[in-house]
Amino acid sequence: MNLVDVPKDFKFGVACKVEGKIYVYVKGKGLYLLENDTLSIIKGTQKFKSKKQTIYAVFKHNDNLILITRRSGIFKLKNGVVEKISINNASFNTTTVYRAINLPNKKYALATYDGVFILNKEFVIIEHIAEDNGLLNNNVRSLFVDHDNNLWAGLNDGISKIKYDLDYKILDRNKSKINSITNNILEYNDKFYVSTPKGVMTSKEDKSKLRFIFDPIARDKLQTQTWKIVVHEGLLYTGSNIGLGIINKDDKYSSVLSRKKIGSIYKLSSSKILNNTLIVGGGKGFHLINTKNLNIKKFPEIDKGKVWEIYEDYINKEIYFRILKKGIFKIKFNDINTYEDYSIEKYTFENGLPDNFYNINFLNLNNEVLYSTDKGVYKKNEENKFILDNRFFDLPNYQAKKIDSFINLTNGNNWLVFSENKNSNREVSIYEVNNNFKFKQLNVDKDLLRGFSRINMSEKNNKVLLSGTNGIVIFPINFKPKIANGRTLVTQIKVNNIKIYNGAPKYDFLINNLNVKNKFSYNENNISFKITNTDYFNEKRNQFRYKLINLMDNYSEYSSSKEVSFTNLNHGKYKLLVEGKNSLEQNLIPYEYSFTIKPPWWETTYFYLGEIFFFLLLLLITAFSKKSTKAQKFATAMTFVVIIIVFELLNLIIDPLIVKLTGGIPVFDLVSKIILGLLLQPVEKLASILLDKFSDFVVPKKKDIKKA
Repeated sequence: MNLVDVPKDFKFGVACKVEGKIYVYVKGKGLYLLENDTLSIIKGTQKFKSKKQTIYAVFKHNDNLILITRRSGIFKLKNGVVEKISINNASFNTTTVYRAINLPNKKYALATYDGVFILNKEFVIIEHIAEDNGLLNNNVRSLFVDHDNNLWAGLNDGISKIKYDLDYKILDRNKSKINSITNNILEYNDKFYVSTPKGVMTSKEDKSKLRFIFDPIARDKLQTQTWKIVVHEGLLYTGSNIGLGIINKDDKYSSVLSRKKIGSIYKLSSSKILNNTLIVGGGKGFHLINTKNLNIKKFPEIDKGKVWEIYEDYINKEIYFRILKKGIFKIKFNDINTYEDYSIEKYTFENGLPDNFYNINFLNLNNEVLYSTDKGVYKKNEENKFILDNRFFDLPNYQAKKIDSFINLTNGNNWLVFSENKNSNREVSIYEVNNNFKFKQLNVDKDLLRGFSRINMSEKNNKVLLSGTNGIVIFPINFKPKIANGRTLVTQIKVNNIKIYNGAPKYDFLINNLNVKNKFSYNENNISFKITNTDYFNEKRNQFRYKLINLMDNYSEYSSSKEVSFTNLNHGKYKLLVEGKNSLEQNLIPYEYSFTIKPPWWETTYFYLGEIFFFLLLLLITAFSKKSTKAQKFATAMTFVVIIIVFELLNLIIDPLIVKLTGGIPVFDLVSKIILGLLLQPVEKLASILLDKFSDFVVPKKKDIKKA
């Protein structure tokens, strides 16, 4: 560390390190380069003197230095020539910049008094994050990017986490001013259109804030529950409680078929089988509508009832639909040029469907129509009976999952949206499945999806549009999961309720290791740990499991609990293994901590050696006592002492084995003590005989001595 001599009137502002060089802004003087302990002015920056021109960040772009100022804008500098970069955004041009940082993927983030601005590599603003779309407040003072590309904003009264790098875009129903359920969404006329319980809304871009908001259209004629909108032959059709209508390119609504003629329309699609045809399901049943003459084709042979679900299998020229409490129907068209050449099949509980309510959704995988129910996914066998489809059995909690929506994508894959009730909560997950039934869960925030029901999906311009009760999510068609970079850590260790580690760094400023205590005395055997994951995509959903080697044979179950405690640990060597997974169920880098609990002094090697020495001494004393008539009683007592010592040593060996084999049931320990007690007298007799022989060997009889 060196001290650099500078003029007394130098007042330093922000310093930036760019490609190994350090740039420092000197207030009222310009930008300086610190090199070899010397400051030198950067040519062309002398004019950046006022408070508005204060340079808060320096970046390198191609051969230019990029200068971010407080209120004067963004400039590029090359060979002493300064040129202002034009930013066509009213909000940015009137705000105050406080800090700026590099982002991955050649982007930049600017902290301002009006929120956070994200710029691309050409310094075009591509996103504005502010209070009206999720920030706690607009006064942003600092920014930081973690290893998972979460952007953290330090505010004047808190911290906000910004998931700026998501591969999908969320249009919240309230923030985008839909303020209602979205029944479905599609792109038409270079805009988004959504059907809602209050009619149809269309998107417009708020260019100053760089976000989509939705406005109602045709409210004078269409202010009712609109269940479905569909583009058919270049026109936007609406299916609602007042019948069938059209919205033209000027967003004007006109009625085509009234409710009196067609009924309330719940399902509406453009037929791929039949020319000039709309497929309609609603309060008056199933119909086909010829859009050239508006003739309605009815099917009197079909049971009366409301139709809530329709699927068209255009390859086999079949249309499936369900009527609650009546059954599943299939219409097969033999001639696509007429409505009259067809056959109808009906499927009910008697054909193997799980119940007679028929709350069933249709899907098609590998050109096979399947049936999703509350009790699993069914298919038809060769006898035309419905059976559970075993190709779904590998999915976790398979029979509790129901497919709410599916889509066959143009890239050959399929997306399935599953819902299930888990721990009294609705869980929603999206899986990608190919035609070989290989499933891969897409890593989407579960808390985002949890609030979604009545889900619909459509594809347009390489995007998947998902709509539901909470708004809209726009995915790229080739959506790929991000790789987890987080790890599992122990942030606190307590021994006998005293903290020995509390989240301190493991290294000092000189990169020297700072070791955490890992050797404890025998009475420091109550140890607890606090655990965390360094994955902040949705930290409330992180889970952990652990295993203490030398105590546990298997890992614990995954849990969100962040505390682990072990009490009354025996002495020995232990290793704590902690594994974590994030909210997307990706495995994180595990954690290990090894520690040793020393034995008490009476269980140390030295003590055992002392016991052995003492035991041998007792044997000798007892052997010598056997030769003295006067010391016979003492010898007998000493024999019992020796036996008791041997029994105690046996207990030290046997007791842990009994605990391990019986699971610590006390009665087995008591039985072992009774057995040893019953053995005491016969063992004493045997010991007395052996001691007599040992005594004769150690202390020869007098006549033997004389012979010698």
